[in-house]
Formats: sequence, C-alpha cells, structure tokens
Amino acid sequence: MSTLLRRRGGRGTRSLGQLAWDERGQDLVELTILTPLLLLIVLGIIEFGSLIDSQQAMSYLTREGANIASRGAPLGEVLTVTMDNASELRLDERGGVVVSRVRVRESGPEVEAQVSSPGYAAASRLGGPGDPVGVIAEAGLDEGTSVHVVELFYQRPMITPISGFFDGEIPTVMYDRAVF
Repeated sequence: MSTLLRRRGGRGTRSLGQLAWDERGQDLVELTILTPLLLLIVLGIIEFGSLIDSQQAMSYLTREGANIASRGAPLGEVLTVTMDNASELRLDERGGVVVSRVRVRESGPEVEAQVSSPGYAAASRLGGPGDPVGVIAEAGLDEGTSVHVVELFYQRPMITPISGFFDGEIPTVMYDRAVF
C-alpha cells in the first residue's frame, strides 16, 4: 500500500522532517498577520494627512482675516470674508470664527470690540469686550496701539475608523488664531 501512495504522490509518505520544511501556505499566513498592520498604517496616513490639511486651511484663514482687519476693514466684514472663504471646512456647521480688536491701554491690553459667527456659542479665548488680554501684553506693544485677532474654532470629523486605536491622540477640536 505504501508503494501505491508514493506512486500517486500521496502525502502519507512524507516524514515529519519533510513536513517541517514545507513552505506551502507560508505566504498566506504572513499576509494574514501583516494586513491589519498595513491597513492601520494606511488609514493613519490618511487621517494625519487630513489633520495637517485642516490645520493649514485654518492658518491661512486666520492670517488672511487678521490681515484684512489690520488694513481697516470693519470687524463684521472680516468675519463675513473669513466665513465665506472657509467653505472647505464648513464652519457654519462645524465651528466658528471670532474677530476681535484689542487696544493697548495704560492698564494693559483689553478687548475693545468683538464679533463672532452667527449661531456660534463658544466664547473667544481672549475674553469678551472690556476684558484684559494677557497674551497681547506679552508682545510689549505701546499704549494706544490696536491689534486685530482672528480666532477660528473647528470640530474636525474623523474620516477613517481608526479613532479607537489612538484614543484621544488625534485632535477633533482644533483652534487657530492670528494677530495683526
């Protein structure tokens, strides 16, 4: 019977040593082990790329808004222009903009005027009109100087399902500000 198995190429005639060196199926096992890791890396690259893209867009918007405000545009117009240019981020649904004029007085800098996006409930990190602004005080500006601050708040949606793996490491609430 054993000669019959050998002639037909049966597996019953292989020794234990031969089976140990058999490499059939090794590629499938390696692929099975590595696929989740490779998928996690690809999704991470996509998510962090989106995060960087959002941060770049926010920086552009705040700088442009503060630049327009520093050239004498009314705060309401600066807010409108910034919101109109933020269509990519959909700030009307996912965040808001606060535009402030800060004047340096003898007692220190304070918020002189402020406007914020319609329907946006969160407050400026600078404070409200009449509040002292410590961040601007550190700049060492002369009394009577005015600066314009554009703050942008954004609730960034996750675009891949990897948030569970990084548990709070990928920010979803983003903030940027520019001072001119």
